Amino acid sequence: MSTRSTRRLTGAAVLALTALSLTPAVGSAATAPAPVSAADAAGGYIARQLAVTGSHFVTYASPDWGLTADGILALDAVGVGQAQATASTADLSTHVKDYITGEQWGDKGSLYAGATAKTLNVAVAQKADPRAFGGVDLVADLTSLLQPSGRFSDRSSYGDYSNAFGQSLAIIGLTRSTGSAPTSAVTFLKAQQCPDGGFRLDPATTSCTSDPDATSMAVQAIIAANGSSDAAAVRGLGFLAGKLGADGGLGGGTPTTAENANSAGLAGQAFLAGGRTAAARKVQAYVAKLQYGCAFPATVRGGIAYDQAAYSRQLALGAKAVPTDQDRRSTTQASLVLAGSDLLTVTSTGAAAGTTAMTCTRTATARTTSPTPSSPTSSPTAVPAADLPFTGTNLFPLLGLGALLVVLGAGAMALSRRQGAHR
Repeated sequence: MSTRSTRRLTGAAVLALTALSLTPAVGSAATAPAPVSAADAAGGYIARQLAVTGSHFVTYASPDWGLTADGILALDAVGVGQAQATASTADLSTHVKDYITGEQWGDKGSLYAGATAKTLNVAVAQKADPRAFGGVDLVADLTSLLQPSGRFSDRSSYGDYSNAFGQSLAIIGLTRSTGSAPTSAVTFLKAQQCPDGGFRLDPATTSCTSDPDATSMAVQAIIAANGSSDAAAVRGLGFLAGKLGADGGLGGGTPTTAENANSAGLAGQAFLAGGRTAAARKVQAYVAKLQYGCAFPATVRGGIAYDQAAYSRQLALGAKAVPTDQDRRSTTQASLVLAGSDLLTVTSTGAAAGTTAMTCTRTATARTTSPTPSSPTSSPTAVPAADLPFTGTNLFPLLGLGALLVVLGAGAMALSRRQGAHR
């Protein structure tokens, strides 16, 4: 386990994380190497994928700054790959206006709340100056989007795509960078809570339908502003606990209601922030069983599948399995809970510059059995994920400028995840 992972697991969020050694083939004289933690392996995967283009992720042949920001936060959380995280942060800062204003698509008069808020969280985690990030004062820009209602709204002629994701990221980012968030912003977020304790994604809707992903984000934001004893946060955590499967999996809102690593990863962050250790541990177990281990080609090892169907597809491909956009998104999302981190605590402090490759001591053979999330005690011979020790968009290139701009807002973060991708 990395020193960063060990340092982060403190207080109520301390998790019983077990290191399982890589097992050589029967009859082999090989000695198993020191194990690489599940979190560190995920960090290695993310760093390798960012390095493909030098410093950022690409979606549909265009730089994906939102996903790149998620990758940086994931590397900070697991505490490895900081050389890559630093390079990616520098690249993001150079293109910050492309991301938060839409200049990448020729839109120079807009400012998007979700993108600005996410970038602010990256600057805080990376110990960069949030008031001079690529020449942009992220704090001032974000604050300028605060409406009298308390909502952080997009400023754009293409419409307002702001939602609970951007609102939550704004509250977290401002709390971490300035010491507090506007009371009206927290009050507005709380007003999105439904009778069952969950939070709706879109404040503009008249009905109140709880969305697990939005709830996970809102809970973290309320805890950042008011602490874990806040009644709204407690109710939100209760809602998430009620959605948690026996295997630790959790689904999101329509159309991602089936269990998946993205939604589970978000919920795990909320559980960690709220001190719900047992629930967080269950989520970690679920996510770890979706991680590609020694039964997969080296290029995909350490990545985390979106769900069991995605895992099975990669397993069936055998040596032909390659990294996918869906894998990149689910891995960046789920890495925080594997590392025992949440958005309130993620930081680059103490992170190692490089990564440690997972070394397999035998030639992996594709097994006919895929992981069974409902059986966390399955034998390592039946579950390829046991090869790893368990420790702690541009999505619419042809739809026109208006649709492309959705990608830059917090609404796009949710939309991309709804398609089996990443927030």
